[in-house]
Amino acid sequence: MKILIETKSFLKSLRLAAMVAPQRDMRPALQHVKIVTEMPRGAVLHATDTETGINVPVECGVFTQGAALLPVKRLVKTLELCKDESVILESTKTGIVLTANGKRSEFTLSYSVDEFPDVADFTGKSYCAIPSIGLQKM
Repeated sequence: MKILIETKSFLKSLRLAAMVAPQRDMRPALQHVKIVTEMPRGAVLHATDTETGINVPVECGVFTQGAALLPVKRLVKTLELCKDESVILESTKTGIVLTANGKRSEFTLSYSVDEFPDVADFTGKSYCAIPSIGLQKM
């Protein structure tokens, strides 16, 4: 997987998804956020604690399709420090590579994307919409 992301908007989406990812869990893979690309343009961030799940669509340029687990804490800190408007996020055999302004940050992962459970899409006909600002205040 290789995508071009707008730093600020991706960071906002990542923070929203991270609110569902548990800080500690018996299954450490759940402390990550799963990203799955969708052609031709975009991706979806998935997070769950096995009781609550969230799917957050993200606009991005997709170079190659795929899926990866993102280390939430480390990636958020890195993106907060990034001054570039856009960066390249790429999954490798050993982890995630973030490239900004010719500089690379590598995150080594010890969990497979296959260890992350599927997060079901919402198929209900009745629902309540809550603005994201409301979730952030909770």
